[in-house]
Amino acid sequence: MRNKNIWLLAISIIILTFDIAMGFILDAYSLEIASTDSKILYISIKVLVVVLLMVTVALSFLKKDSANYTLQYISALVLQFVPLAIRYLSAVENGFVVSIILTFVFLLIYTGIVLGLSALSKKTIAAAKQLEGNTIPIKEETKDEQNG
Repeated sequence: MRNKNIWLLAISIIILTFDIAMGFILDAYSLEIASTDSKILYISIKVLVVVLLMVTVALSFLKKDSANYTLQYISALVLQFVPLAIRYLSAVENGFVVSIILTFVFLLIYTGIVLGLSALSKKTIAAAKQLEGNTIPIKEETKDEQNG
């Protein structure tokens, strides 16, 4: 489990580095956001999705349910593309409105996934406790039982 978390941390650091560097690279190659509204939306959503990814990675060290965590991690990675879409939509007419709609749709889907996985995890833990078998204590044999 620890080895998986170290690899996950390394991969996430690479993704975050690329994600942050992408903003500077796109600015350098004339894809700068012109309108103030789109720039504010882009920066706030960029900060939000980066923080969500960092929180998701931090939770990997605490969570024990790796199947649910994997789905949450993948959805946090998909959410990293929303700021890129906002940047490209800023050059289009009515792009700001489409960006707002796209942002809310993706955030609603992400929130639904996280809350659904949280509820599923709680139910899984409760069911695991009910299905847990009884433990039988080990009884040492006496000499009479061994001979007889």
